Amino acid sequence: MMPYPYPPYPGPMPFPAAPGGMPGAMPGGMTGAMPGGMTGASAGYPGMPGGSYYTPYNNPLKLSTMTSVEWFVQRGLAEAPKTSYEHALRETAAMAYLYGMGYPQQAAYKLVESWELGEKFYPGER
Repeated sequence: MMPYPYPPYPGPMPFPAAPGGMPGAMPGGMTGAMPGGMTGASAGYPGMPGGSYYTPYNNPLKLSTMTSVEWFVQRGLAEAPKTSYEHALRETAAMAYLYGMGYPQQAAYKLVESWELGEKFYPGER
């Protein structure tokens, strides 16, 4: 399996200064060092757009993850009315798991589809 191109997610960053509050203060007055020794308002994700703090819109891991699974989500939504939502969710999760393990998207799809007998994975499945 190929190594993942992004560093691991280090966790939440401090909030920007609230009116009359300390710069970089966290909710509830929490303080302390951030991952990697970063502290306060100067803490940031190296190489991130804007560079000073994390927002949910500038995370490349989020974009690549959501883009990668979108095909599987659409496939599951199309499958659900024909079978059941439980079956479609199980099928979509299995395909996304195999894709995450390094199988190409179409190979993961074909492999999971090959496990079905009469649109069911297990005897007695709804």
